[in-house]
Amino acid sequence: MRPRRLIVIAVTGLALIGAGQVWRYQHRDGCRAYVPASGTLVAHAGGGLPEQTYANNLEALDLAASHGFTMVELDFLVEEGRLVIGHDADHRSSLDPAGLMRWLDAHPRMSVVTDFKSDNLAGLELLKQAAGTRIDRFVPQIYSPQEYAAVAAMGFPAPILTAYRLPDHGWQQAANALPLRAVTVAYKRRALAQGIRHPVFLHTVNQAVPGYGLYTDCLIPAA
Repeated sequence: MRPRRLIVIAVTGLALIGAGQVWRYQHRDGCRAYVPASGTLVAHAGGGLPEQTYANNLEALDLAASHGFTMVELDFLVEEGRLVIGHDADHRSSLDPAGLMRWLDAHPRMSVVTDFKSDNLAGLELLKQAAGTRIDRFVPQIYSPQEYAAVAAMGFPAPILTAYRLPDHGWQQAANALPLRAVTVAYKRRALAQGIRHPVFLHTVNQAVPGYGLYTDCLIPAA
């Protein structure tokens, strides 16, 4: 291979890497626009703000409500036995569980889909205690069919099985046997949902994908 051609390939590769970094930066920084879309939408991590995603905060929730969402997904952690809202230890929300309950009381049409980044069953038990009579406002995500019985026994509504911690095969038949609300898979792994008899959601998607529910930052419910 000639040196000139090597240089061209190297520069092209760097440009593609740079383009990928720019896309990730823009995605992380927020939503340039909010695009109406049909179908069932879940506001991811509280919903995208113009300046950031993964906010999980009151500002994001208020914006999602103003856009007409009825379901928002929030990230939760358990830290030192306490329930915390946030994606990880470095990205905790300014919103605490008590504030979330007050927000739900003020927005009776809204439900919260849970995404625990720490132990799911321990976290849902703490959330049950915090929610009290509001437990039916929370749609728990479970990360394997084996978690279903324990979560159902807590009194939560039918859960969503999310497959991002599951292998490609071996769980679909068990999922079909459970009375789930839905099954969620990553957009790039959507082929895993073939044969699933429940509604299927994709995450995290910022363009319309007909036939699926979507976890989204920047799409909003069509009027």
